[in-house]
Amino acid sequence: MEISISLDPAVDNTENLEKYISECNQIRGVTFHVDIMRPSYVPRTAVTIPQYRYIMQHASHLADVHFMTDTADIDAILPEVLEHMPPRSVTFHIETIDSAAAKRYFEILRENDIYAGIAIDIDTAIESIDPELLFACDVFTVMSVKAGKSGQTFQPAALEKARTLRAKFPNTRIIMDGGINDKNIADVAAAGVSVAVIGSYLHRIASQTQRALSVAALADIARK
Repeated sequence: MEISISLDPAVDNTENLEKYISECNQIRGVTFHVDIMRPSYVPRTAVTIPQYRYIMQHASHLADVHFMTDTADIDAILPEVLEHMPPRSVTFHIETIDSAAAKRYFEILRENDIYAGIAIDIDTAIESIDPELLFACDVFTVMSVKAGKSGQTFQPAALEKARTLRAKFPNTRIIMDGGINDKNIADVAAAGVSVAVIGSYLHRIASQTQRALSVAALADIARK
């Protein structure tokens, strides 16, 4: 299972973000997770366009982008995402867009060789999502906390969603995002998750060396 470092805990100002990226670039075998948030879905704005440009220009690792916005914001921001060193994948919250809009975005992304999919908030049931849309996804982002805020407690209900998706879509990448740490990462891996996003758990560690050791320890737990 891949470990992905969320940049969200460091986006309170650009100076902090730049420092965090520089330090995390030195950690081997990880990717970055970039949450783009707007008040159209969550109660905050995170990752400005200048910050996004900086991330994509200076990150040494592959990045997955996770939109926590509505269609109007996606339409405004997606061209910037495509222009500045496109990410590996982009997911959009199913709670804010309909199937037609999602499929339109998927087509645009795939024309740019970017994997496309949906993000599913903690309160959304898999059974409520259009099955045709699920089959159209290259990747799923499964929230294990309520979308929009770092530092929340992991909700085990997300594990059943991951197991359901893995059973139905054995070859589709599943990203789990929110509250993952050394106490629950083994359960996350056992549920069939492909990518575990680590946010506050890693960011609160002050030493770059200790961060690298913590990532290695998490990866080791996940393998067992």
